[in-house]
Amino acid sequence: MAIEPHTFDPDGDVLLLLSKPPPQKAQNGARDSDDDARIAKIPKKEAAHTNETLEVIADGDQDVAASDNTTVVTKPVIEKEPCIDIHLLASSRHLMLASPVFKAMLKNGNFKEGQALQSTGRVEIPLPDDDAPTLILLLNIIHGRTRRVPSNVDLSQLAKVAFMTDKYQMYEAVELYTDFWFDKLLPSLPEVYNDDTVTEVMAWLGITYALGHEDQFKHITKLLQRYGDDRIEDNMEGIPVSQSVIDALKSQRIKALSAIYASIDQSIKLYQGPQLRCQYCHWQSRSRCDSLALGSLMKNSISAKIWPPPSPPYEGVRIGDLVDTISHLQIMSSCEINKRSAARDMEKSIKTESNLIADTLGLDLNEFMVLVEDGKEMEKEIK
Repeated sequence: MAIEPHTFDPDGDVLLLLSKPPPQKAQNGARDSDDDARIAKIPKKEAAHTNETLEVIADGDQDVAASDNTTVVTKPVIEKEPCIDIHLLASSRHLMLASPVFKAMLKNGNFKEGQALQSTGRVEIPLPDDDAPTLILLLNIIHGRTRRVPSNVDLSQLAKVAFMTDKYQMYEAVELYTDFWFDKLLPSLPEVYNDDTVTEVMAWLGITYALGHEDQFKHITKLLQRYGDDRIEDNMEGIPVSQSVIDALKSQRIKALSAIYASIDQSIKLYQGPQLRCQYCHWQSRSRCDSLALGSLMKNSISAKIWPPPSPPYEGVRIGDLVDTISHLQIMSSCEINKRSAARDMEKSIKTESNLIADTLGLDLNEFMVLVEDGKEMEKEIK
């Protein structure tokens, strides 16, 4: 098995063990994937008159019976190349200074890694789940090998850096670089959440949460709540956010939808009550005006499928779509004095309230910024 060594400290006493897939090699004569799954039966008559190489396409361990009229050529089995082992020689002092996680692991012999380091002066730590290029980048930073640190990274790379920074709690040690990269990418912050932007939005969610950027975290979580539905967490696998963030996104969405639906329901109930709502018509016509407004409100709300309200968790409902639907809602009445009526006031009230509720979306990062160091709860720094 091939080994790719990286030395961050020639006198290092910690060997971090990772792996990565082998590089893909370009293959000559590449075929469509469908060809690799079928058996090619080449008529002998055609085979005798062609100079092209006949190949394919049967599993190597299968016996394929050729008919009298066909020639069957079996594709040889290609063995998969093994992964490449990555050996990273680092300094325990640098690791412990930069990361409370490595400090807990290596100091005082509380864990087997620390015991091995104390007894032999050296320790090997397998990290099979870590992304090797990302960890190499972070180790270059914390070991002062700044010439090996790129001046630019793309969004995907920054998301991986944020994930690993949060995993090992290296916030302060690397923030000069992460803040620089963050600021350079900030103009590309998404303004909408849909199928075309889901990858970017999820990357920004992990980045803003892990690196402690409060305003952008609120912006991204507002997008998720406004344009996401009840399956808001389906695309969050591998995103470095706590379960409490996911729960808060879902619960706040439900709360906002309940409030919007309640405003419509409450308006209908007001018109159904004994008190006359119209204050503009002649008193003898006010009951008729209220009846027209009530019927219009109920009919249009039913037609728009916003009343009667559905039940939580409001499957498939997006707050943004609901607010847009309400913005087109119209309530008719028989009075129009100076372009005013109780129905128009009610219509405006429903639309204003739905917009106000939608504007309050987004999570406060301070509520989720607690970490544990040396057994003590501490707050992560918010930017």
